[in-house]
Amino acid sequence: MSLSNVSADVLLEQAETASEEYAESQRTYEQKKIQTEGWESMRKKALVSAGSSVAAASIEVKTDPEWQGNYMELIDTQIEFGLKKRKYDLILEAIGCWRTEQSTIRALGR
Repeated sequence: MSLSNVSADVLLEQAETASEEYAESQRTYEQKKIQTEGWESMRKKALVSAGSSVAAASIEVKTDPEWQGNYMELIDTQIEFGLKKRKYDLILEAIGCWRTEQSTIRALGR
C-alpha cells in the first residue's frame, strides 16, 4: 500500500482522533479499575468487621456474582483500552512510514 496518495492532513486528523479515543478509553479503564477495587475493598472490610478472616473475606468477595460482573466489565474495558492504544500506535507508525516514503520520493526526484 502506498501512502503517497494520502495527505499529511488526513494522517494527522486520524492521529488526533485516535489520540482522543485512546485517552478517553484510558480514563474509562482507570475509573472502572478504581471502582472495582473500591467495591472489593469495602466488601472485604465489611466482612472482616463482621468476623470473617481476611482469607475467607477475600474468597467470599471473589465468589460474589456482583464482583464477577464488575471484574468482567473491568476486563472488557481493559481490552477496549488495549485496542485503542494499538490503533493509535499503528497510526503513528503509518505517519512514520509516510514521512519515510515522502523523503525517498524527494531524494529520487533530485
